[in-house]
Amino acid sequence: RFKPRPYFVVLCRCKEDVQMTFVTAKKYNIPVRIRASGHDHEGESSGDGLIVIDVSNMDHVKVDMATKIAHIGPGNQFKDLTTKLANQNVMVPHGTCGTVAIA
Repeated sequence: RFKPRPYFVVLCRCKEDVQMTFVTAKKYNIPVRIRASGHDHEGESSGDGLIVIDVSNMDHVKVDMATKIAHIGPGNQFKDLTTKLANQNVMVPHGTCGTVAIA
């Protein structure tokens, strides 16, 4: 197994953190990769000489009960998300691996 060496891993808590990281990466011409759960067997969520934007802490869920539309953070793993949504009588289609994140 390879061991990627990114320059930085930025643990984002909100969309503004993500935006600022993209602005900084563009300013210094550094490539970026997004990581939500790290559930990636192709190595696409990391690499050498880049910035990893980790959105795993962005796991908010807000459901508009009038419309039944859910606003879901990209760090939600399906194993947790299905429970959060079921408690509010809504659901989202997904695959069979619970550790995959919505992003």
